[in-house]
Amino acid sequence: MTALAADIGTGNIVGVSTAIYIGGPGALFWMWVTALVGMATKFSEVLLSVHFREKTPAGNWVGGAMYFIKNGLGPKWMWLGSCFALFGIVACIGTGAMVQGNSIGEAMQANLSIPTWFTAVAVFLLAGAVLIGGVKRIGAVAGKVVPAMAVIYVIISLIVIILHIDQLPRVLAWVVAEAFTPTAAEGGFAGDRMFVKLKELGGETPLVVNRIMYTLYKKNKRDIRHIGCKKYGIQTLLKGLYINNDLLYLHTSLRNASDISFDIDHIRFKVVDKKVAKRTAMQENFIEPVRTYNRLTTVDGKATVRNIFVLPKLTLPDDKLLVVEIYEKGGARHQSFRIENTDLVAAKPVSELHLK
Repeated sequence: MTALAADIGTGNIVGVSTAIYIGGPGALFWMWVTALVGMATKFSEVLLSVHFREKTPAGNWVGGAMYFIKNGLGPKWMWLGSCFALFGIVACIGTGAMVQGNSIGEAMQANLSIPTWFTAVAVFLLAGAVLIGGVKRIGAVAGKVVPAMAVIYVIISLIVIILHIDQLPRVLAWVVAEAFTPTAAEGGFAGDRMFVKLKELGGETPLVVNRIMYTLYKKNKRDIRHIGCKKYGIQTLLKGLYINNDLLYLHTSLRNASDISFDIDHIRFKVVDKKVAKRTAMQENFIEPVRTYNRLTTVDGKATVRNIFVLPKLTLPDDKLLVVEIYEKGGARHQSFRIENTDLVAAKPVSELHLK
């Protein structure tokens, strides 16, 4: 049960959502692939741990990789088992405890407005009460909590699938179609890269960029009131423009006042000349967002959606503009708005927003 407890939670909730967020739906395909390998290695590890476990003088069974390395490979490999135990302790401090604690705290604060410090204290006391009881208490608690946790997880997952069963074929096709893109593979292995500074993110870590996007989205402030577009019953607004290191964050809003859903084909960011009426490819430079929060696909009738787009830092000559274009799929209600260089240089530093 303790082995199963380690596999339910961070990996299949926080890890999956992070991977899909970074790599899109195609990341799910690569998680399936890695899951096949992971199941085989997990089975082998548990089998060997049980086979080569030891009984302590107190009558408790102990096992794990360090024991099957020592007892299976022989005494001369004991140093490798000691290294594994040491690295395991170090990993527990990071991915084994900090990620779980942070995830619990963020979820409680976002959904129930419970301060993160209160959640941290509560988790500390509960975990301490279990650990003080030793191996027997850990096994007893895991034996009761893990089955209930697994059943609840499966039931909730099935409910979500059943409520959206009509979209399941399209989602599966989308996963396969998006699987062989660079960002999908990146998302599939996102858990290992969250704390790595990436060049494409201006030397920032994905974790920090995700936190900034999440906080900007949750705050939902409107710092800009003069940039937007309103036509065909659709209103598009640039609500805020922010800068952090070498990244530019655009907070946008799209409101559909009509009863007809607005299906988005694609969104383009391009730099164009101000005074040229007939633009050519030579006069347009396209910019690809490096990250997107709450990726747009459809805006239902009488609904409003918001997004955070992250672009590489840029400034423009006075004779050029940054144009954002949103194209409707199978329709003609295209939207666009223009951003002047004066707006770009006036972008608010993220540090002034007191992000959490």
